[in-house]
Amino acid sequence: MKHLLYLILFLSVSAALQAQITEMPLQGNRVLQRYYAERNVPMPVGWQPSQNPEFRGPGRACMLEQAGKTYINAGETRYINTNIDTSGLGGGPGQFTCLNCDGNPIGETAIVDDSLMITADAGLLGAEYSFTVEYCATEGCRSLTFAVVGRRKGQHYFPPVIELPSEGRALAEGQASLLPGPLACNKFIDAADQYEGREQRFYFTTYVDVDSSFYYDASRYAGVDSVYLVLCDTFAICDTFHFAFDIQRDTIKLSVGGRETFMDDFSQDSPISDEALWLESEAYVNRHFAVNPPSIGVATFDGLDPQGRPYGGGLGPADRLTSTYLDLTSFSGDLFLSFWVQPGGLGERPRSQDKLVLEYKDFNGDWDEFIVIVKDSFPAAAPGETPPFRFFSFPIPSLYKHNAFQFRLTNYNDRNGINNIWQVDYIRLSRFAADSAIADITFTGPPRSILGNYRSMPWRHFEGAEDDELSPFIEVNARNLSPGDRNAEPSFVRVEEQATGIELFNVSLFGSGLERNFTAGQFKQRIYDLRGGPLFTPTPYNGYLNQMKSDAFDAPEQLFFMMEYSLENSSQQQSPGYESVLRNDQVKSVTLFDNYFAYDDGTAESALVAQEDDQIAIKFTSTIDDTLRAIRMHFPHMISNVSNQEFNLKVWVGQLDDEPEFVMNFLRPLYPDQVLDTLQGFTTYLLEDINGNLAPLYLPAGDFYIGWEQLTNCNFTDCIPFGLDKNTPAGQALSYFKQQNASEWRAFSELGVPIPQGALMVRPVVGSETPVPTATDEPAPEAFQLKVFPNPAQGMLNLLPAEGHYSDYQIELYNSLGQLIYQGALQPQLDVSQFENGLYLLRVAQAGTDRWVQRRVVVMGRE
Repeated sequence: MKHLLYLILFLSVSAALQAQITEMPLQGNRVLQRYYAERNVPMPVGWQPSQNPEFRGPGRACMLEQAGKTYINAGETRYINTNIDTSGLGGGPGQFTCLNCDGNPIGETAIVDDSLMITADAGLLGAEYSFTVEYCATEGCRSLTFAVVGRRKGQHYFPPVIELPSEGRALAEGQASLLPGPLACNKFIDAADQYEGREQRFYFTTYVDVDSSFYYDASRYAGVDSVYLVLCDTFAICDTFHFAFDIQRDTIKLSVGGRETFMDDFSQDSPISDEALWLESEAYVNRHFAVNPPSIGVATFDGLDPQGRPYGGGLGPADRLTSTYLDLTSFSGDLFLSFWVQPGGLGERPRSQDKLVLEYKDFNGDWDEFIVIVKDSFPAAAPGETPPFRFFSFPIPSLYKHNAFQFRLTNYNDRNGINNIWQVDYIRLSRFAADSAIADITFTGPPRSILGNYRSMPWRHFEGAEDDELSPFIEVNARNLSPGDRNAEPSFVRVEEQATGIELFNVSLFGSGLERNFTAGQFKQRIYDLRGGPLFTPTPYNGYLNQMKSDAFDAPEQLFFMMEYSLENSSQQQSPGYESVLRNDQVKSVTLFDNYFAYDDGTAESALVAQEDDQIAIKFTSTIDDTLRAIRMHFPHMISNVSNQEFNLKVWVGQLDDEPEFVMNFLRPLYPDQVLDTLQGFTTYLLEDINGNLAPLYLPAGDFYIGWEQLTNCNFTDCIPFGLDKNTPAGQALSYFKQQNASEWRAFSELGVPIPQGALMVRPVVGSETPVPTATDEPAPEAFQLKVFPNPAQGMLNLLPAEGHYSDYQIELYNSLGQLIYQGALQPQLDVSQFENGLYLLRVAQAGTDRWVQRRVVVMGRE
């Protein structure tokens, strides 16, 4: 299972063991986070995503004007009040004189009363000068110096339009050489325009130094997107470069070249929508949130953005799913748009204020709201039951039959997680879509594990116990969407070990009997016995079991047994546009043999928590004597920060009683936030004693239990969540609960309350080798931003902190031998001409804190 959880289910039990259940959404999707981390180009060091959802470029203040300096634009006049203290200089009239105004690089000057008047030359580019004004009277003279920066005004430039394909990348560059002074700061302004894309990004090529180049990653939308690049120099002159990116994308022409239909059933093996059909990747494509969908795979509309983070901002539009551009001008006759919708599924159902909105785009490019779907659009479901999918079909009025038609589905909710969700499936635009029937026999769910008790287990424990552990059953979920009866043959079920390439069996899935026949619209949810009977004659199970008992799989450290169902029925719809009809004819799952036991499939749909001093335990069975080395747990991210909560980890051998054989106290949940972690979000705790030494535990063959006790006082959302895989309902029978003052353990099924079925995501690790514990160290972000330029430097090195004042920082400079050669308060400039050519380490610390940054600086040019 490859997606993320969304509910969080809280369990507390009263003195009478009456459990209270509360469902709350989580605020992240690890599958999407992992997907984008694997596929996106790594961002430059120092880059941080903007906090403003409407601003996709990192912002910078670029506040370059320094206190104590006067700034004058070219052609303008400024009066600087000298404010010279004349006390003690004698009475009578005195005289103000500018001692060094002649030949200054800024412009004309004059003394007007007690002020220095400066008129900057109209053609001035940029200059800095210190003017000294003296006041003399009968008893003496006194002078002051005034720092003045003269500069031209900021300019606006319009580079040529940059063309690129949808989801393409372009490198753009502003001309920093047009600035009079050295480049000191850069920033973006996301310009107001009519571009509809939301997933484009733009960012500088580096954030270590000031840069004038940036990358633009296009969204899927066609059109012109405007981005303003602002470059500023040391004179605080800021030029704006108006970039326009023209994104190109083809239009799908319907009723041309044999293509009469636009259709998607979301059966692809990817968590995002098909880029050929859709302009956003916001809806989450998955195979596990829906209950009995029309076909395998759905699009889930929730409150998370494409990277799996909450949109935020309260009630409003969340996920959008917008079709690509469709040319309908060749269509004659009626057109219909249809799709299936389920409120909630395995997630939290929409509330009265939530909605799913369908819009059409007219020939003027304006979006028209066409229909609104709400929770009352569906029949009421009994408590604990999930409403079934409902079929919707809507006409396409003639005014929308233009050459760039689009339709869009948008959900509205609180935008704070995977909550109040909708499952959408089988979207179709065609002349036939008024009817839900289509020539398609489809699977609606994947195969289950080849094991009867576990999703994963060590091969050493499987050997010798094959008769008990290998499941003789297969579960098949399939549906005939056709308007008439269909024969599903040819069909196949096969098992292959992927490390060795050995195929264990390959036979007909529906056999030769009546099971191969599907009536119109029939949904089959079957469990078939591979050991024989009317379906499998002769039985494939005996040969399958014998191969599993052979020594063919003794060599690999890991084994991957893939079970695959497939259909090759030629009577299904195969016209252009119906590609997913064939794609949904194949489903597979993989059972992994490794060094751990697991009931779960790797992804949680919800989580369980225990209140203070309450305990939860899960039963496992070791088929041989072994050694417990570590325990892996999945802690879903939730609304509250529970990283400071503590729990006790416990292991019982043989009997689940009051005396665990192993206890690790005062543990905290660790979150492996490196989304490329190969354990996909599991935290590994090595068994250690109170001194931190490894303390592996001997496990005799038989039952053992892994559990935890909530230690810190908490209240529902503040308690530590443990992942619950709701797609493995059999796991509930192996879970136990003990209230803080109770004398005995109770099975979940004995608590007398409807606890959702599922497997807790706790995995004991066994064997002779100690696994690697979870590393939670993140790359440390820079303590503060510091711009150092130019680099290499020949004379003056400019130092510009992004926050605070220069007096807040101390500077140290080390040579290549590690020797401290300079130390002092941070100044706007450091004269490096006094140092030998070479590489230096510059370290700047913020006074009164432990925050510091360092830079490598190259000094060159000294004779």
